[in-house]
Amino acid sequence: MDVLTHTVVAVTIGMAGYGRWGRRGVVGLVAAANLPELERAVSLGSTAAGVKVIYGATHSLVTAPVWGLLLWMLLARWLRDRKAAAILAALGLGSHLAFDLVSGPGVRLFWPIASQFYGWRLVARYDLLTLGWLGLMLVGPRLLNLVSRDMGAHPYSPQPAARVGLAGVVLLVAARVAAMGLLEGRATGTLVPSALSPLTWYAVADAGNAYTIDEITPWGYGVSLRYRKPQPNRAFETAADTPLGQAFLELAQFPQYSLERGDRGMLVRIRDLRFYSPAGEGKECSVEIEVTPQLQVVSQRARM
Repeated sequence: MDVLTHTVVAVTIGMAGYGRWGRRGVVGLVAAANLPELERAVSLGSTAAGVKVIYGATHSLVTAPVWGLLLWMLLARWLRDRKAAAILAALGLGSHLAFDLVSGPGVRLFWPIASQFYGWRLVARYDLLTLGWLGLMLVGPRLLNLVSRDMGAHPYSPQPAARVGLAGVVLLVAARVAAMGLLEGRATGTLVPSALSPLTWYAVADAGNAYTIDEITPWGYGVSLRYRKPQPNRAFETAADTPLGQAFLELAQFPQYSLERGDRGMLVRIRDLRFYSPAGEGKECSVEIEVTPQLQVVSQRARM
């Protein structure tokens, strides 16, 4: 799941228990929820290495306890409350890992011992419904307080709204589980969730010379798309042979290639259609490798 949603989830959890740990606790919880994102710093040294360790270096059952212990020590010193620090560290790291297990490619639970991903994809990586619902529950009480202040009425507490927000997310995930159970028997291929509706899914399948994406709901079928697999192309082959291309292709289930004009050559984009979004630009969960006419790689970028 993306950093913004992880942060909003952490703020919501923090506000739900605001009476227990206050503003410092909310800040600490947000820091704990974003700690696993530190693994992305590896990309500063090597983009390919960043892809190889993503959702593993700070997400696995091997490394997470170490990060949790270090985080607890820092929070305990800052809050001067060891029990609260332990709760916040567990809630922050736990919420991050829980959402990554049900979104995106999953989590490399046993990294660095094994690179296999584990998870059950129920939520889109950029889940606008979850983000919008939690945003409403966080902003709503503040807007109501602006009105009540002018009227001289009793102020609204943000804690009940935050708890309703978390309950709503649980119900949303439950609805996705139910919808997925109904649709699995009708879908041909891998089911991936919509970012807007818990009842809308996309069935992605390999049809030989192409990949197909069919919109499916409990009451019928929607748009059907077809992405042809590329013909032999030296630019594609050069990009796929780079360390970044190889690292990405190891985790991609439905790799789809596209070619665009770059600054110094042709920009090869390889994306995984498991992360198809009808409103997206085709860039989510992809790598971009620019290749000159002489087949030299001049730039690389990962969008993970």
